[in-house]
Amino acid sequence: MTTICGIVVTHRLHDTYALARDLVHRGREVTGLFAMGPESIDMIKWLGTPSSFSVETLHQLFPPTKYHTFGMHVRYATRGQSSNLLEDGHPHAVGGRVIHRGDHLLRYDCDAVIIHNGQVERDELVKKLDDTTLETLVDSEALLHRYLDIGVRGLLRKVPGSYVCAIADKRHRDVVVLRDRHGVMPGVLGIKDGKTGVASEDIAFRKNGGEIIETLTPGSAYYLHPDGSHSKEVVVEPVPKRCFFQYNYIAHIDSHLDELSVRRVRTRYAQLLAKILPQDLDFITYVPSCPYPAAMACASLMNVPFIEVFYKKKKERSFQESTQKGREQSINGNLHLDPRVLDTIRGKRIGVIEDSTIRGTVARRVAYLLKEEAKVSQVTLANYTPMIGRIVNGKQAHCREGVDIAETDSFLAREGDAKLISDKLGINVVFPSQEEMFDILESLGEPRTSFCTRCLDANPPFTWG
Repeated sequence: MTTICGIVVTHRLHDTYALARDLVHRGREVTGLFAMGPESIDMIKWLGTPSSFSVETLHQLFPPTKYHTFGMHVRYATRGQSSNLLEDGHPHAVGGRVIHRGDHLLRYDCDAVIIHNGQVERDELVKKLDDTTLETLVDSEALLHRYLDIGVRGLLRKVPGSYVCAIADKRHRDVVVLRDRHGVMPGVLGIKDGKTGVASEDIAFRKNGGEIIETLTPGSAYYLHPDGSHSKEVVVEPVPKRCFFQYNYIAHIDSHLDELSVRRVRTRYAQLLAKILPQDLDFITYVPSCPYPAAMACASLMNVPFIEVFYKKKKERSFQESTQKGREQSINGNLHLDPRVLDTIRGKRIGVIEDSTIRGTVARRVAYLLKEEAKVSQVTLANYTPMIGRIVNGKQAHCREGVDIAETDSFLAREGDAKLISDKLGINVVFPSQEEMFDILESLGEPRTSFCTRCLDANPPFTWG
């Protein structure tokens, strides 16, 4: 329930706020903050992005003289009810006094709090809890309760799933950050103004004057001390099963995930696209904005003119809407044709680069704009991500660890037939094979065995206890 979120922990409120603003591509529905001091752990969460709440007001509510460490979370809700967005948002807490204020919620004097990016099996955790009195159906709350029962080492050794999480516990003076042994979700340890912190992506530190110390080691705990120093404990040996979709879509173009440049990966995908696109194209374009480097490189590789055809009014990502209706409203109201290119592309053969096609929401909008409005003669939508959601050997490919796409979702690729997908959408849609995509990643030094493939071939990366 918490997959594709962003977390930040630093020792200054203004740094935490600034870094979180540079992670809104990972979540924008709910933002939350915790503040840990010698005497209390307090928190607030509100609907919308970090910028929806004044940083000056946050300093008033959480004066820096009272606290030494701050954590912030931006959430993209992959499941759940829209009516519970605020309650389901992070931080989750045990103990404390709750004050509701409509579009925001405060909680003072908590016993412990958690912010979490990833997903664990809530029902399995609940079965093992000493106290099963939970306030929400969110897996992160159950993860916090399990931590209170078995501690840091127990969590890393006994709890499967995907998690980069930060926990503040009034029994201890440090905030502890954990990354599961498989490293499904990204995270980095950084430093700014002599104090260490953590963020989901390195771009957050680098855009705000910080530097990166290291990628969080899977299976490890990082203790962020009140004075800004840190210590590290490797609890279990890493068994990497990272989410390739973080490179293909989720992460910021200028981030590095496990020290590999996202821009470099997407640019290298041009080699895939040049193989699967028709060779007689008049122009190559892209759906804003993730595929831009792949489209530019592909146009150069194929010696086909590159052209900007689409624009988006806002940076919002339709994929982050929690319902199909919301996704359709988002893309239909946000993605438009640049009217200046209509005469140029009318009657032409266009190759459109896209990161992925899962439900077809964006593809249908592209088909309408180019076929009905622009009157192009031929559209080929070329994805650099293989078909997601096929039925393989009788099993439905889906995701529970990385981007959290349920088995029951509206996968266009169930039958694994690109022609059938093309017929449904009314344009030519092409995909690389799973092997071709991982060939590219291996050429960049990343073994294919270090990635989860459940959404492609239904093979789970690990056993959920």
